Amino acid sequence: MKKNLGLFDMALALSLDKINSQFEQLMMFNVIPTHWCFLTDKEGKQIINETDAFGTNIKLWKSAFDLETAAKIQQLKTDIKLEKAKERPDKDKMNKLRDKLEDLEEVMEKRADYKIYDCAMEAKVKSFEVDIVNNDSTRLFFIVNLEMGTLYSRGYDEKLKAETIVEKDFKQMSYAFKVAIGNRVVKAKEMAMSIEDRQLLVKEGITDDVFTIEALFMDFQNANISDFDEQRSNEINKGGSAWLQLIMNNYFKSLKTEENPYILGYKLIPKRVLTDSLFKPTGITYSTTNSSIGGCKSFNFMMQIDNHAFPAELTRGSLPKSLIENRADASRETVNGVFAIDYKTFVKKYVEDNLWPAMVANFKSNLSRNLEGYHINDWGNRRGVKCVGGDTWFDFRLDLSSIQQVSAQQQEARGLEINFDVVIEGNKHVEKENKLIGLINLGTTIGVDMPFSTSGAYAIEGKVGKKGKVSLILTASADGKIDLKSKYEAPQIGADVEKPQYKDGWDKAFDIFLDFFNPLGVLGAVIIAALREGSLKIKLSNTIFSNIDISNLSTFNSRIVLPGSNTFTYKTIRLLTGKKDEDDAVLFDIAYTPKAQ
Repeated sequence: MKKNLGLFDMALALSLDKINSQFEQLMMFNVIPTHWCFLTDKEGKQIINETDAFGTNIKLWKSAFDLETAAKIQQLKTDIKLEKAKERPDKDKMNKLRDKLEDLEEVMEKRADYKIYDCAMEAKVKSFEVDIVNNDSTRLFFIVNLEMGTLYSRGYDEKLKAETIVEKDFKQMSYAFKVAIGNRVVKAKEMAMSIEDRQLLVKEGITDDVFTIEALFMDFQNANISDFDEQRSNEINKGGSAWLQLIMNNYFKSLKTEENPYILGYKLIPKRVLTDSLFKPTGITYSTTNSSIGGCKSFNFMMQIDNHAFPAELTRGSLPKSLIENRADASRETVNGVFAIDYKTFVKKYVEDNLWPAMVANFKSNLSRNLEGYHINDWGNRRGVKCVGGDTWFDFRLDLSSIQQVSAQQQEARGLEINFDVVIEGNKHVEKENKLIGLINLGTTIGVDMPFSTSGAYAIEGKVGKKGKVSLILTASADGKIDLKSKYEAPQIGADVEKPQYKDGWDKAFDIFLDFFNPLGVLGAVIIAALREGSLKIKLSNTIFSNIDISNLSTFNSRIVLPGSNTFTYKTIRLLTGKKDEDDAVLFDIAYTPKAQ
């Protein structure tokens, strides 16, 4: 049912702390401006958006309403009129007055171009934040924290009977509103990354030809920005709420979709099948999950694999609780997300389709080197091989016995242990000449079978049967990659019956096989020796696992890219519930590494 993963195959849950730190990184890289100098008219049709700290256009706009200059112009006109009314006007004085008037009128004419603007704001940005909207997984709260600034608006001076500019200073102002998550297809070169990062993506095969790259961002175009949230906002009234609402609305709506720098992350969907990616997402959407535990509110990338259709249920994408809540390391700085794979999907894709046949192939190769005279074939069986040599055959197979969390007492704690039983079932069949009293050949044979297995309760060379064991332990290595460690215990074979089995009662009547004291004969000893020798080689060189490729699991880290971080590292591997049912999941605690400034 996969209810713990919102009915999806996989999920990448990122803490909102990490999302918010992305904005810090983008501000640090000057992708998002930290200083606002913004002018706008009421309709948002006329806009000037500066990112410098000088506010040149705001100064020009303010000067357009400079009453002192207007008064000087009026005075010059009066002086010119008075001088002209004299019987003998002073021409030099008149020319100087006219020159001053022309200069001031030219200044005012230029300033008049700025009278189309109604308000402005100059502010220093402290930070940007997002927060969960309860019972709404399609939108987030977007919070703008302004350290200080000034709000400017047009007003009317009753005393002077003229338009003027009203200024209101503010400090530590927060403005919060709800905004939906939008997405658009982008080109790799448009991503908000350094040249080195883009080159790395191309080097790893993340190209426009291979992937459709989409950016998830704050969709300000369709947000009701003027409807601010009073609980998460402060100092609004002191700043003049109506003008502030208008400025915030026009500022964010002026950000065109293709230029929107408030990016939550990039999702990369392969256009064609990539053979080197085991858990490649073929469909991605998102959801949000609230949590009362600090640092565990999450923004979730919900993924399907193998072109599975999105769930039709209304509850799709909704997680019962944040996947981050049970992280092994509660430190926000150490773990800031969880990559989760549905348990049955993990078993099918990784264990059954990838790990299991790779192990069998290695066992087959190992047995071929150590068992002379045997024909070894898997006969299309991905779980084991059949060995046939002369009058002896046996099946050698691997049975998945358990997948469990590594015990905390083990050195490889915080990992996942996958255990296989090594099972052998076989038989030695012998046909011997039927000689009466050991002397007279009767021209017939007597058939004897001696079945043996790793469950055999009767000793062969002093040992009863015992299943072998292969334990594979997935752990997060010190450098944040997925590491595979292995342990191997060789199997032992014992006889399944106490005495040889005759093919019928007549054969048994001729009890001439009393000297058949070793049912497996010399060949049986060869089998045991070969298995013992093979296990020794495995234990020392681990060559039996040399062809098991686990890199296709770790390459998932290039499928969700954050603009302010490098790709993530693995911290812990664990089970969600440990019940190993349809609602369990394999979890990888992760940490995105911030880019260097």
